[in-house]
This record gives sequence, structure tokens and C-alpha cells, in this order.
Amino acid sequence: MEEPALLAIAIGYLGEDFHGSQYQPKIETVQGTLEQIAYELTWGEKPRERVHSLKLASRTDAGVNVRKNIAVLELPRHIWNGVGQRKMVQAFNDRLPATLWVWGVCEVPVGFEPRFPLNRTYRYRLEGLANWPGSSIEQMEKWLTIFVGENDFSNFCNPRAISDRNRTIYSAKPWINNGQVIGFEITGYSFIWNQVRRIAHAILCLARGDVTISEVEDALYKPEIPCDLGMAEPDWLVLWGMEHEELSYQEPEADLSHFSNSPEWLTFRQRQHWCRVAKAEVRSWMLQDGLSLRLANYKKE
Repeated sequence: MEEPALLAIAIGYLGEDFHGSQYQPKIETVQGTLEQIAYELTWGEKPRERVHSLKLASRTDAGVNVRKNIAVLELPRHIWNGVGQRKMVQAFNDRLPATLWVWGVCEVPVGFEPRFPLNRTYRYRLEGLANWPGSSIEQMEKWLTIFVGENDFSNFCNPRAISDRNRTIYSAKPWINNGQVIGFEITGYSFIWNQVRRIAHAILCLARGDVTISEVEDALYKPEIPCDLGMAEPDWLVLWGMEHEELSYQEPEADLSHFSNSPEWLTFRQRQHWCRVAKAEVRSWMLQDGLSLRLANYKKE
């Protein structure tokens, strides 16, 4: 009996076009869309409750953009040998909506578990928030240092999150473009539900002077005392990527040269207008970057 082929499929998508990544009956989700296409291609079963052909490495909420997520699909060996990497990428993309794309496929060892990467990285574009006042690099570095290390993030997650709320943040640093802080990048082994968006709002509050560093530290270091510092909107959050020992995709550095920086002198209404421009920039960049990743991993056969 032939051993099946286990395939890691690299995907990207625009979050505002889906009701999250995880399958939900009769609702447009990333997993449901991919599984429906796999079914149409006879590569998987018809998606329904508790019957799934694909397993995703990371879950994302509605509105969250994704540069890199991994979906795992098992196929009979003879089908994979007949299709190959290039034709599989093409078959998915020929059927997917323009806001969801496959940019790479590779075979992984049987038993590969996508949900246990070496790390995950998110970026949050704080300057997209209508009331973001700006920050120096030094100030942002100081604020982000608070969250590095192992902590109980009970006050920085959805109240319905799982009971184990201890997470380790490996690094957190300013996201800089054209010499200006536009947000932050944060890397850890795993993240709890809404964790990055709540950290983002805490940083917004610090930048606006609504809270002190001591108050944020108390919220983090004293998780037994409930403290809600708010949650930033999902639109500016990007699941940037993740690392797995078994995967070796080509990932060229993202080109953010067309991102415009927010002028400091804008009125509130003018800034709202600029935020709409910035959102369009993110959408355009996501599509361009998806193509760049797809071309970098294109294999002629």
C-alpha cells in the first residue's frame, strides 16, 4: 500500500473578505473556501462540521490580513506525483477568489504538525488608527520591552480564551518605514486570542497619554486583577509569517516602498481620509507581495 503524500500549502489572504480563517457552516471562511475547492478537484471531502480535508497552522479573526499561513492536505501518492507543485498552485489559484491565494506547496514528512511552528510573527500598523499620535523609535522600544518574556496575558486576551494564558514573547520591535515608526513587529511561539490587538491598543493608550507605563505593567504583571485596556481594530494586523523546521520556502523581503507616512499636521477628518488611503495601500501591497512570494516559489516542471 502506497504511503500518502502530506503537503504544506502556503497561503495569503485579505482578512476583510472572510469571516475568519476557521470553518463555519454557510459562512465564507478561508478554510471553508480552500476545502470546497479541494473537494471540487477530488482532493478532499466535501467540507462540513467535523469533516475537514485541511488543517491550518494559525487561526485568524475576520479582518486580519495574512501574508503567510500554512494549510496541510493529505493526498494519495499517485495523485501528488501526477499533479506536482506547479500544477497544484495553479489549480487552486484558478478557482480561488482574488482575495485568497496559494503561493507555495511542498511535501512534508508524515506526522508534520502545522500548529507547532518554531515561532509566529505578527505586525501591526499603528499609524492606521485614526487617533494615533505618533511615537519616536526610542519610546516605542521602551513600551514594547514590557511585553517581552513569559507572562500571563489574562488582561490582554479575549475573556473567552482558553484557561492557559501564559505566553512567551521572543521579541518585539518597532516597525519602521522611511525612518518613521508605523507600528510594531512581535514574535512568539504562540499567541492567545486577541492578544496582539490588545497589546496594540495598550500601546495606543501609552502614546496618547491615556495610561502610564506602570498601569500597563500592572495589567500584565498582576493578571489576577481584571484590567481592560481596550482592543485595536483588526484591519491593521498582519500575520506576517511563521517558521517550521520542515519548510524551506523562498520568502523575499517585503517591499513597502509605496507605503505613505501620515503627515503630522492633519486634522482629525483629514486623518480619517488618510487612513482610508493607508487601508487601500495595505490591500494593494498584500496582493503585490502575494505575487512576489508566488513567483519566488514557482517551479518549472
